[in-house]
Formats: sequence, C-alpha cells, structure tokens
Amino acid sequence: MDFLILLQAEPSPWPVWSGYALCFVPLAAVILGFIIAARFTDKQATSAYLRLDPAKANEPEQG
Repeated sequence: MDFLILLQAEPSPWPVWSGYALCFVPLAAVILGFIIAARFTDKQATSAYLRLDPAKANEPEQG
C-alpha cells in the first residue's frame, strides 16, 4: 500500500494546454510546411513550358 501512495505525484505546475501545444504546434508547422512546399512545386510544374525552336535559337536577335 505504501508503494501505491509513493506513485501518486503532486499536481503538475504546468498548465494542461502546454502538453497540447508541445505536440500540436510543431505538427501544424510540419503540415503547413508540406502544404506550402506542395503548392510551390505544383506551381512550377504546371507553369507554361517555353519551347525553343532550334532553328531560331541560333539566329541573332533583331531589335
């Protein structure tokens, strides 16, 4: 019985929400980082592809 009494701890001085913040704030940062990276790379992948005509690429520009 004394062992069970020793296992009981004092109430934590930290508020309950600090555990949630420690877990979910970095998780949200990682998820948002993935979303931002996916949007950026998708924007590059779907941008217009500039095709160059090899015959015109060797000619000097006139202007």
